[in-house]
Amino acid sequence: MTDYGGLVLDRKNVLRCAGGYVAWVIGSGFATGQEVMQFYSSFGLYSVGIIVINLFLFLIIGSHIMATGYINKLNKKFNQYEYFCGRFLGKVLKEIMPL
Repeated sequence: MTDYGGLVLDRKNVLRCAGGYVAWVIGSGFATGQEVMQFYSSFGLYSVGIIVINLFLFLIIGSHIMATGYINKLNKKFNQYEYFCGRFLGKVLKEIMPL
């Protein structure tokens, strides 16, 4: 267990956060790739462009989420739902997500 100015990191918390991120990125269908291939192949040659667009969106959005978390890691009052989704939807998501 390591203490970074009030932020306590242990292996359990790190694995929990990493597991949540991996589950979000992989999601349903990305685990085997079969569903993704069936979906994208229905668009013919356009599927190559769609796959490239999704790749860049995953890279941009994923890096933005990770950077925002890193910047605000010591801010106990930081609400990621309100930051990314606005005040109203952020409050709703903050209450719904633990359920």
